[in-house]
Amino acid sequence: MSIVVTVESAPSREIAASWAALVQRAAGNVFADPAALRAAEATSFSRPRTLLAWAERDGAPTLVGAWSFSTRRLLPCCAILTAPAYKYAFAGTPVLDPHASDAATAAFLDAIVADRTLPKVLRLKDVDADSSGFAALMRLDKRQSRHRTACGTREQCARRHPLGHLG
Repeated sequence: MSIVVTVESAPSREIAASWAALVQRAAGNVFADPAALRAAEATSFSRPRTLLAWAERDGAPTLVGAWSFSTRRLLPCCAILTAPAYKYAFAGTPVLDPHASDAATAAFLDAIVADRTLPKVLRLKDVDADSSGFAALMRLDKRQSRHRTACGTREQCARRHPLGHLG
């Protein structure tokens, strides 16, 4: 599968239909929704950088992944990419089509390496360890020595409704 990654600030309204189609196929992340990213940028919470992974399906470009970051400057000469992309976002998990998660994750990391404007160090917070994105990142780390992942986990409490999932 050939994937092309574009790097944008907050994604434009033009990808709304592509985003809606992606979250029908993939586990969503409301904090990575293009509208939320535009609001974060407009209110100066963040200057998000969003990686969009596109694959050709049935002769048309199809969005198969989205991952948002912000740039955080540690020192005048040292910056890192952080996810979640803005303050008050509580999930930094990429949104990935389950049929393209490994290829999209590899394409995201390759795009970061190739883009001279992006820092090469990632700090990923609040990435769901049960997500396809986290699993793809761990599989990629085992296969390729050029990307190195240091991973720590923490427990999170979840309050469950006694009747199970309602909705």
